[in-house]
Amino acid sequence: DGTLTVGLDTKITDELKKEGYVRDLVRGIQNLRKESGLHVTDRISLMLSGDEELKAASTQFSDFIANETLATSCSWEENLFGAEIEADNKTWRVKIEKA
Repeated sequence: DGTLTVGLDTKITDELKKEGYVRDLVRGIQNLRKESGLHVTDRISLMLSGDEELKAASTQFSDFIANETLATSCSWEENLFGAEIEADNKTWRVKIEKA
């Protein structure tokens, strides 16, 4: 019984874009954990690779990645040969090992 106006800012900031890349990464890591037969409570060592923007995203959201994936360590490795995880128009390369 009245009007309500809502304004939305649809601009995707650099931080939002990086957060999206990281959320896709976490989803992919969880799938890798499941495919590898790891238990929900198993801790992992995580190795990542990708372009400079993905590297910046992993640095900015490192605590989030570690908490969500139960990673005890996370390292960035150039030219890593591992599973590919798509994130928008980018590709993470990921390797996980039980810690």
